[in-house]
Amino acid sequence: MYAHSPRPCGGPPPCGCYPVMWVPVLPWPGAAEQTVVEEIDADAKAPTNSGMVGGRGESRLTVEYSVASGATTPSVTVTIVSSGGTATTWSDPSPAAGYHVYEGLGAVAAGSTVTLAVTNVTARVRWCERVCC
Repeated sequence: MYAHSPRPCGGPPPCGCYPVMWVPVLPWPGAAEQTVVEEIDADAKAPTNSGMVGGRGESRLTVEYSVASGATTPSVTVTIVSSGGTATTWSDPSPAAGYHVYEGLGAVAAGSTVTLAVTNVTARVRWCERVCC
């Protein structure tokens, strides 16, 4: 059984080496690749949150966070664990008051888990996933 089709949506498997005849069930005729925005957020009430990166390829993460003036020991940490178990961590251990955006986390493979942890900060991690609809 073929788990997912390559781009473009609904196309045949990448080679003719499959022992059973390929029959496209999904996506249906006219299906197209779409982009879906996903996000996780965290704040003082829920300081940790996790999500899975899915879709048909790599995604790029954006971290947005806001620190209130006078916040004590604020921090933001994003941990990415690939489906193979490799962990990568980015953090801002002492962010200044105000709104910040960080887009330099690089490409994250589908199947990875993203965990956002904050202390005295409101933050979110956003990414786009390509899916076949």
